[in-house]
Parts: sequence; structure tokens; C-alpha cells
Amino acid sequence: MRDVDDVVTHLAESLGLRYTRYSDDMYFSSRRLVRHEKVDRLLVGVKKALTPLGMRLNAKKTYVARPGARRSVLGILVDGPTPRLTREYKRRITKHVRGAASFGIEQHSRHQEFKGLAELDAHVTGLLSFAHMVEPGWAEKQLADWKRLREIPLDHEEPVIAQHGFDPFRDEDVEVSLAKASIDDLIRGAQRYRSSSDYVQMLEFVGRFKRYAPFNAMVVHVQKPGARYVLSSSEWMSKHRRVLKPGAQPLMIFQPRGPYMLVYDVGDTEALPGALPLPKAITAPASVSSRADRKELVKVWHHTEANLAPLGVRLTLVNHGASSCGQAYRSRSGGFVERSGSRPGDQPEMYPMLFEIEVNRNLPLLDRYATLAHELGHLLCGHLGAGSWDTWPDRQLRPLSEEEHMTAHARDEVEAESIAYMVLRRLDPDVQMGDYITGHLGLDQQVPESVALNLTFKASGLIIEMGGKRLSATKLQKPKR
Repeated sequence: MRDVDDVVTHLAESLGLRYTRYSDDMYFSSRRLVRHEKVDRLLVGVKKALTPLGMRLNAKKTYVARPGARRSVLGILVDGPTPRLTREYKRRITKHVRGAASFGIEQHSRHQEFKGLAELDAHVTGLLSFAHMVEPGWAEKQLADWKRLREIPLDHEEPVIAQHGFDPFRDEDVEVSLAKASIDDLIRGAQRYRSSSDYVQMLEFVGRFKRYAPFNAMVVHVQKPGARYVLSSSEWMSKHRRVLKPGAQPLMIFQPRGPYMLVYDVGDTEALPGALPLPKAITAPASVSSRADRKELVKVWHHTEANLAPLGVRLTLVNHGASSCGQAYRSRSGGFVERSGSRPGDQPEMYPMLFEIEVNRNLPLLDRYATLAHELGHLLCGHLGAGSWDTWPDRQLRPLSEEEHMTAHARDEVEAESIAYMVLRRLDPDVQMGDYITGHLGLDQQVPESVALNLTFKASGLIIEMGGKRLSATKLQKPKR
């Protein structure tokens, strides 16, 4: 290329340009604006100089970087006072550093299809060596993180809040401010319309979540209520011989010296052969065991769901963690809840939406139905206020002293769980439901005097009827006294 370089250098200088070549990459630069006709003359001259060697320009790779456009040479940005790495090159590195931090270096190596850790390490180290020549400050931090991940097991660390931004390409102060604002908004949005009991439940959850810092416990709770036992995928494998289920939902928490890591709830994992069983309180908190026929259970669920609309109840299956069963609350959106007509071609029935019931879709069907019966028990016993058409009385908790509130809360839970127990006994006389009721009886193990047995029995009877067949709106809206 020596003769070509002489010709092209002379041509470039005559046009006020500087010529640089590395192997088969040719670059022309200027500190001043270059007119179109000069660019055209340059292209004609370069093509003419290459022809004697049997070479030609690659039209797809020939471009003009106009004012304001990105200018790069061999993957290095040269449009500023000092050379810089491109975002794409940085992402090639951070993909490996963050992937190893989130999933473990061995699993990341397999996922990226390297033959082994040595090949992955050589690849990343090579990328970092080049990066260090261009941006040594940025590369040194990445190299330190990579050495830590390569040499120290991940499962010794307890994640905490990261003290820096997520994106290495943005100003750090701006990134931190945006991150704080987005987190605050996430928390406010999740709790804005929650009741005081929901807020207390979140605080109790954070207090029980001992493995991670309180902030990370709250972050997990906002993303997936009921996710009480979470680990990274590599820790699930190394500690419990459990792997992720297909479609497992990743949960983001913050970690030291890195923006975040991904963890997974126990409900999104499954045991490999030989794995020791986890405590039932973790894997199946509802603790319902029964020999009820599944086909019968499906039928009961279907009928019950169809009979909710005339009561003004919308049922929603939510994607919560294994420790969350469900909840019932007054509707905040209004609108209507629809029930299909009793015969094909009939117009759907529309009813004012008064209440919401959420049930965790990740629970087994039996536990889901037990949860639905429990939340319906709260509803029919008036714990959420009176129903429309005077279908049930208003027994909602009012502002009370702390001791009175605890007694009233115990009353509500004993009534709702008693109803669920009686309903499930009709499906299986030998059903087992754990000790949830006794957990609300207090030290003296006495049933609260305010428990309304008559109302509890009537509510149980109605729920059993709802699971047997489609009921008319008149039947469902009849006052329960």
C-alpha cells in the first residue's frame, strides 16, 4: 500500500484533509467544514489509486460523518478532547461483568457458550486491556469487579443499596438523582391507595426479611408481594440444588460495587433429584392438604367465580410470591363487573363493581380455592363494610385503641378461616389446614367473644352453594340476617 498511501496522502492534503490508515481501514479528517465537492473528488481519487492493485472501496462501509455525528476510528470515539470508548464496546464488557454478578460466573459462561472459565476470562481480560489504553479510569473499575467475581464466591455477600448510577455513559450525579426519584415514585405508586393494614403488612414483611437490607426487602415486596425467600440462581443451585422454572420472574435488588443483581423467589424454582426438601412454611404457606378430586375442584372454582359478579366482586389472579395468598378490598376504580348470560346468545349481566379479590395464581388450585373462600368470608361477614342491597351487615373495623384493634383483627381472621375450613370440609372431610386459626387466639387460646358464629355459618353455606351451581342474582343479593 506504500504507493497508494503516497498518492492518497498528497490528494488529501491538497483538499485540506488528513489521511490515516490502519490495515484496510482508511480515514480522512479535518478540523474545518468540508464541502460536498471535495468529498466527491476524494472518493474519485481514492478509487483511482486502488485500481492498479485490483482493490476497490466497500460502498457499505464508506460514509461521511457530518457535523454533530459520531466520529469513531477503530471503535474509538475521536470527537472530543480525548479518545473515548464507544457505548457498544463498554456494553460488551459490562454484559459479562453484570451477567456474572447476577447469575454466577459459571452459569454466565455456559449461557454465553464459552468452552470454560479460562476462555471467558481471556476474552474479558482482552477487552479490558484495550479499554485500559483508551479510558484507564473506567477500565480499572471494571477490571476490579471482574477480578472479584472471578476469584471470590458470590454467595458470601449481602446486597445493599448501590451508591452510584446504573449507566456508565451518563453523568453520575444526574444518574443518582434519576434513580432516587424513580425509586421514590415506585414506592409511592405501590402504596398510594393502600390501607393502613396493607402498610403495616409491608413493614412486618420487611422486618421478617432478614437476609437482605431493609431497603432491598422493600424493593422485593413492591415487585412481588409475598416473595419472602429469594436467592440468585447460582445460590439456589449451590445451596439447595434448585433450578429456575421456565418463565421465572427476576426480581431486582441493589448490590455493592455494581448497580443491581437479580434474585428469584422460591416459588419460581424447582428441586433437582437429590435436593433436600425446603420447609413447608416456605414452599406452601397455605398448608392445605386434601384428597379432594381435582375435577370437582375445577368445577367448584368455575361456579364460584361465575357467582361473584352479582355480589359486585371482581376476581383477579395475581403473580405474587409463594408467601402471599390473597386479599380483599373495596374497589377503587368503580365501573362494572360482567357475568356471561345463562344461555348461549343471552346478553351479559352487568353489576356495579364494589369489591376486589386478589388470589395468587402461583398457588396450587386447592390453596387458591381456600384463599378465595377465606377472602369471601371476610366479605360476607362485613369486615370490609356493608354489601349493597343490605346483603350483609357492616362490621368494618373503626378507629380503636391498639388492644381493641388487635382483638377485632383476631375476630376477623378467625371468622374468615373458619369459613374456609367449613367450605373445604365439604370437599374433603379429612382436609388439613394448619394452625392459622390458633395463631390468632392469643396467649389464652380463647376464641374472641365477638366472633359471630351465626353469621359465619350462613356465609359458609352461601359459599358452598356458590360452588355448586350458577345462582341467580336475586338469590345472591338476598339479605343475610
